[in-house]
Parts: sequence; C-alpha cells; structure tokens
Amino acid sequence: MRPTNSLRNPKISPNQPQFQVEHVSGEPPLYVQVSRELERMVLALPLDHSDPLPSEPKLIDLWGVSRGTLRHAVNELARTGLLRVEQGRGTFVNHDVQVRLIVRERLVDVALPDSRFHLDFDRFVPDFLDRETCDATIMARPEWEAAQTVFAAPDNSLEHLRAQALVQGKRLVVPTFGLLRGYVVLDPTVIPEENILLAATLDGMERCGTTVDSPSVESLGRIDLLVTGATAASSDGQHIGPGNRFLSIEIHEMEEAGVIDASTPRVIVVHDCQVVEGPVALQRPESTPFVVITPTRSIGQLPIAGVGAKVGEMMRGTNGNS
Repeated sequence: MRPTNSLRNPKISPNQPQFQVEHVSGEPPLYVQVSRELERMVLALPLDHSDPLPSEPKLIDLWGVSRGTLRHAVNELARTGLLRVEQGRGTFVNHDVQVRLIVRERLVDVALPDSRFHLDFDRFVPDFLDRETCDATIMARPEWEAAQTVFAAPDNSLEHLRAQALVQGKRLVVPTFGLLRGYVVLDPTVIPEENILLAATLDGMERCGTTVDSPSVESLGRIDLLVTGATAASSDGQHIGPGNRFLSIEIHEMEEAGVIDASTPRVIVVHDCQVVEGPVALQRPESTPFVVITPTRSIGQLPIAGVGAKVGEMMRGTNGNS
C-alpha cells in the first residue's frame, strides 16, 4: 500500500495498523514516497512542537520500509532544512522552514514576481497585492512622523516605503545583500530630486548613497525606526524567512554599536496570508518582538521610547497607547 494522508499524525499507538509502502514501476522510488509522506506529517505538526519525531523503529513499523529507505528519506528532508538530525537525541523539525513551506502555498496567489527570481521565495522577499495599505498604516503612525533616520530592509515589499522616506526628508539606512558591502546610507539632502526614486531601488541605492562597513556601524548614528519585510511572520512578532539570519546579525551589530536598542520601534510588513499564529518554536528568536503590519490589521504594540523627544511629546497624555 502506498502512503496515505492518514500518516500525518506522528503519535503512534501500539495498535496503529502498518502501512506497507511498495514500489510500483513508473512511480518515484520508495525513499521519495516516504519523504513526501514524512513532509506531510511534519507540516501538520503544531508550530510550537519541540519534541523529536517518532523513532526510527516506529516509523519503519508504520510504513513497512527498510532502515536504509527511511534514513534516505530523512536525509532528503534534512538537506532541504526542514529536519535536523541530532546525534543521540533524535530528529527535530526546523520550524522556520516548516512555516515557509506552509506560507509559500498561500503567497503564490498574492505575491508579485521578481524580475530575476520570479516566485522563488527562498531568494527574495516579494512585494504583494494591497501592500500600499501597509505603507499608509505605517506612515500614519507618530513613530514614522517622528523618525529622522529609518532602517529599511532591501526587500521588494519596501521599495515604495523607502522612496517615501526619502521624499519626506528622512535619512535611510539599507543593508546590502548578505552585508557583503555593509550598509548604504541615503541622505535625501544630497540626492538630486530626480534620483530619489532610483535611490530607493536595490540597483540604484549604492549609486546614490555612501557605504558603511560593519566595523563602522556606530557611524550610522541613531536609528529611530526599523522596518523589514519577511517571508512570514508570527502573530507574536517574530520574523521568519531565509533572511532572518542576516537580519539578526544586522540587529546585533546595531545594538552593539548603540544605534538601536530595545526601545527602537520594529515593524514587519507582510500580507495577511504570511502571518502564522504564534508562538513558533524558533531556534534563534528575536528578544525584542516586531509589530506586524498587514493590509487588514496591526498586531502588537510599538514602544514609545527610543524615537527621540518628538514622539514623547506627541504621546504625552495618551497613557502610553500608540
């Protein structure tokens, strides 16, 4: 018998029937069939599931395959990043990859293709339908109005917001891909008006700005607001996606240099379909959560402190509510 969706539940009882996986000519090899069923099982797990997967003997008994076939299937999913095998402890789910696979199916319907990477969401953060509503929500907030310097990730979904920051006279800090060339600083007071829109693009920003390498992050000066896109975001304010590792490095560098701190407002811009209900058991969660902005809602609360005296004056008398 081939694997079926009834294998999604990883909790195996002693009386659970066996499912024999047999190779049929013209169909994928056994390890591929088992890998697909194992992936379905993993994607159905809760996002905060922290226990190891069932042991090898239990899965072998469940699917009726050899140890070699099962290990080949597990290794395939480990190669994609969905699973990690810890010697002596078992096989665990990488929940950031789990979330990305879940969200990817939804995102295809609303994402705008990239000119180079089409819909390969492992290589870029896409712009999406109705993203303009997110921009309007952010620009209506006092934190945006008060900010003189904005950190904006080099994501497709933030190009219009980066342009608006420059048009409104805000200084912009944008990290280069993988921090290979550090950070680009865009000062609207020295960029010709006709180049403002070009400066907001990934191809144009380095032609219009100056670069600051990682050892010199302190020279960026105080950053008042941090905005990023994401492949996915959790409802408790965690950034999820391939770029999360670089964002964590950027945040760490800026915190170490004192240009941001825990009070610096942090915002993720995503479509509603990219939000998963938290918590998610991430290996390296951010200590300071982000506010999540979608076309239909804002999730979380931005801190009042950390964006200068102007926002403090604007917020007095509101009992700390933004």
